[in-house]
Amino acid sequence: MTDNLALLRLLQLVSPSLPVGAYAYSQGLEYALEAAWVQDESSARDWIFGVLQHGLTYLDVPVFARLHQAWASNNTDSVQYWNHYLFAARESAELQQEEQHLGRALARLLYNQGMVAAQSWQHADRVCFATLFTLAAVCW
Repeated sequence: MTDNLALLRLLQLVSPSLPVGAYAYSQGLEYALEAAWVQDESSARDWIFGVLQHGLTYLDVPVFARLHQAWASNNTDSVQYWNHYLFAARESAELQQEEQHLGRALARLLYNQGMVAAQSWQHADRVCFATLFTLAAVCW
């Protein structure tokens, strides 16, 4: 695959129009509104910053790096371990359901693009979006 085509495919993965249904999820913002944690622009900014700082910085980004390394070295045991670790870190049934939906949707999309390694993840009980995203990053 040419570098330009690989870059184009990776850019598609970060597009808000990626057809995996991510727009339907808010990472718990509805509850934050109901609980009155978010009431105005300032509290919304604080809440979003907290999600980014505590969730992404200390969980998602480090696990993303480990998943990328595992796929790159073809270490399926490590891929499974970090996928399950990240899935278990989603602390509510709703967040786990969101993760599973997005992961399966991305698996279907990647498989339909010819990425055979994504096939088994389409119906996995526990699958994370990051697991499939890093697979694409390594393959493309």
